[in-house]
Amino acid sequence: SSQLLSALTLSSILKSKLLNTKVCLGGNYISRITDAIRNNPDFFNIFADYVIYEEGELGICQLLEFLENKRKIEDVSSLIYMSKDRNVVTTTKQEPIKLSELAMSDLDGFNIKEYFLPEIIMPVQLSRGCYWQKCTFCDHYFGQTYNVKNIDVLINELKSFKLKYGINNFEFTDDCISPAFLQEFSQKIVDDGLKINWYCDLRLEKAFTKEILELAYKAGLKMVLWGFEASSKRIMELINKGIDIDYRLEILRNASDVGIYNFAYIFTGFPSETYDEAMETANAMLDNSDIIHSYGTSIFSLGKYSIININPQKYGITKVINDEEFSSDIKYEADNSLPQDDLLRIESIMSQKSLEKNNNPAWMYLRYRELLFLYIVKYGKDKVVEMKYSYSN
Repeated sequence: SSQLLSALTLSSILKSKLLNTKVCLGGNYISRITDAIRNNPDFFNIFADYVIYEEGELGICQLLEFLENKRKIEDVSSLIYMSKDRNVVTTTKQEPIKLSELAMSDLDGFNIKEYFLPEIIMPVQLSRGCYWQKCTFCDHYFGQTYNVKNIDVLINELKSFKLKYGINNFEFTDDCISPAFLQEFSQKIVDDGLKINWYCDLRLEKAFTKEILELAYKAGLKMVLWGFEASSKRIMELINKGIDIDYRLEILRNASDVGIYNFAYIFTGFPSETYDEAMETANAMLDNSDIIHSYGTSIFSLGKYSIININPQKYGITKVINDEEFSSDIKYEADNSLPQDDLLRIESIMSQKSLEKNNNPAWMYLRYRELLFLYIVKYGKDKVVEMKYSYSN
């Protein structure tokens, strides 16, 4: 959502200035607001000629064929456009292309030396979608068909980035990677002698044994972004994470013991969460800083396509307010929900206590996970954990 205003501004400039150029918008966020786009035909006069929704690799290729007079527009998959009679038309989507059949990213022509970080961190997808898809608060997987990239294809892709562009650092952008895939993938890296560094998102599942985590570390896994979410058992049951809540710290300890840097995602403000429950999550981060090396906080927002929004009353939501057409989140009112001021105060208390307890840890000033990852690659987990930010005049 933070990119929407600038994206639409850019597209409107391109559409108004480059009269012979067609502008197409797509991607995950655009896919979430297609109802608003359909209900506002002027969108196609101001911002774009075409919109491709959900997985767009097939649709964009077919759209190019249409523009080259090789295909009828109604045969373009996953397309929204304005017809000649000024009606907004939506074509049906077809079976998306499998990840293993997609070409790797082509960086030819880019000046890699102008990258904003000291070293490139290349984003790569191992899988698309989520294999769990039952967390009540989440709709990250909306519009995606779950599929996993063939490991041999993936290894060849990573080798190509390394040999062709000199890229050694990777971010695997999956919603989550399964334990079985992580084990097989890591073993393949080790067997092939591929020397790379990488980080990824994982679920706190028991199946991530110490042996698997140790193998992954040997294969170059330096940092994991774990979905910790909350400490309260009541809230975690409402979230339906599908994990053993009491075993999470054991997994984090195992990861830390083998050399992996643990980053925890947490949030406050889940409907019906009390102040004490929110502080329980905050204290878990402070009390376990030896194995939760850093964390990222957010305040709960209600996604349009989340399970909660299908049955909001079940979670104490009394009123849903759809007054922002181009937002992927929904405003709501709920029984016993913490006021925004309380949630912000909890975040402030948490930050202050982290600064004091850990004596100004450097990670709190780095802000960007990519920078944190490069520090870990260069100095190792233990040194980064001990790094402090020192003030100077």
